[in-house]
Amino acid sequence: MNSLDPRLLRTLLAVMRHGSMSAAAAALGYVPSAVSQHIARLEQQVGTELLSRRPGGGVTPTAAGRALADSAARVLEDLPAAGRPEREVLAVTRPRASHPVVDDLADLLSAAVAATRDA
Repeated sequence: MNSLDPRLLRTLLAVMRHGSMSAAAAALGYVPSAVSQHIARLEQQVGTELLSRRPGGGVTPTAAGRALADSAARVLEDLPAAGRPEREVLAVTRPRASHPVVDDLADLLSAAVAATRDA
């Protein structure tokens, strides 16, 4: 199973918070092309589009993007608590909805938590 890089998840959250790749890049201290590459890599890893691009550079999250962002926010928030048993952290990060894409995203996030703890 693939694991997701927490940096990519942070980039997704920044893009969603700021509404565009360029605004997220400025907030993160990246160039816009790096943010775009992060999002493209994340979309490739999860196998679905996470953001719909709008004319003028804005973005709108897809349903999968919202689900991943919600779970990613909980995962990233809980990473400092990684000393707790993994199942406790993962219980907090499991999305409430059940959908094949959401279930796959939850599995990928579980792997990301495990990989971060091992790093």
